[in-house]
Amino acid sequence: MRVSLFLQKQIIECSKAFQPHSTRLQWPKSQDKVFVAMSGGVDSSFSAYLLKSQGYNVEGVFMRNWLDEDSAPSGCPAERDWATVQKVCKKLNISCRRFNFEKEYWNLVFEPSLDLYENGLTPNPDVSCNRQVKFGALFDALKKHCENNVKGDWWLASGHYAKSVVNIETNESHMCIPTDKRKDQTLFLCTIRKEALEKTIFPLHNWTKENVKKQASSAGFKEIAEKQESQGLCFVSPNVGRKFRKFLQRYLNFSDRPIKVIAGKNVVGEFSGNHGIWSLTVGERCGLSLPQAQSEYFGRWYVWKKDIKNNALYICRGTNNELLMSKCIYLKDWKWCGTKLQNLEKSALSCFVRVRHQQPLQPAKVTWRNPESVKIHFQDKQRAVTPGQVIAVYVNDVCLGGGMVDTVEPEKDFD
Repeated sequence: MRVSLFLQKQIIECSKAFQPHSTRLQWPKSQDKVFVAMSGGVDSSFSAYLLKSQGYNVEGVFMRNWLDEDSAPSGCPAERDWATVQKVCKKLNISCRRFNFEKEYWNLVFEPSLDLYENGLTPNPDVSCNRQVKFGALFDALKKHCENNVKGDWWLASGHYAKSVVNIETNESHMCIPTDKRKDQTLFLCTIRKEALEKTIFPLHNWTKENVKKQASSAGFKEIAEKQESQGLCFVSPNVGRKFRKFLQRYLNFSDRPIKVIAGKNVVGEFSGNHGIWSLTVGERCGLSLPQAQSEYFGRWYVWKKDIKNNALYICRGTNNELLMSKCIYLKDWKWCGTKLQNLEKSALSCFVRVRHQQPLQPAKVTWRNPESVKIHFQDKQRAVTPGQVIAVYVNDVCLGGGMVDTVEPEKDFD
């Protein structure tokens, strides 16, 4: 697609608007109230410490999001975390309050994720948790509280590795990639509401994780700095393996039919129905033992497609098989992070995209087909882009927003 002169001009203006000299750090004034979302981990604890050290009026806030701690895939010890938050706040001589968002998490994050799993998709619950709960329900609760109890301006601070800035000319808020590119968490924040972003700061925007742990230890939080990073239910992920699959078995329906495993046009094996076709993700090893002595089965086999209707799993040989590769995908449920760019429909914008956490930014042409539907054409082939996952889009280091993968066009189809 040729880019019109109008769009070329807009791209130039868009890039100019996101240059460092055109923005300033979004940051509270000395008299402002700052609420720090605290989990008991080192990042949020150190964020509270930094703000308190800088003289701000700081208050810690803690969220309980999960009903049954014993059923959580990673334990999610909310009461222990709450005790840690109270201990940190006492040490910093700041108050703290607790919110219960179990209902909101269940209805807005967990159940929708279950629906996606049942339909063979691979959701990213931490993205929806940030939008719906941390920067949704929590933000709304703080806003309501501040209307009658806080004089002057107020802010929500988060220990995420991200950066919020303000365009000097337009006074609009944007979210940017932080100093620590390795820990960049903007992908998980790419769909948060404009209203919330305008009131959010990220104290760790210019810190590296290594320095956070080092300085937190020096500040008297050595025990927190050295403990294993927590991944509660906002980070429900197949990465916790069998424990995660066993956890989801409590909530998902199973087919009594065995799962057919297909290579090419041939059925090469099957899994029992209680294995759950949802438990396998595009791009991972299929887990089926094939006779390696036979040339047609030799090698490592990977999932490249799931057919929920027919309870079938399609596999291919080789980690970089063309069936796992794609250059064109379509997103749905697009959400702008901060200010919407105007007049983009049906125009191709040169951007960068991030398919998964910690992946380097990938150059691509991005076309808004309508306000909620986006087409992405990658410059380089991408492996195992999976329906259901969230993709973030960037101009320079600014995150424009994100959407859910709807369909993927493979580099090659079976004949």
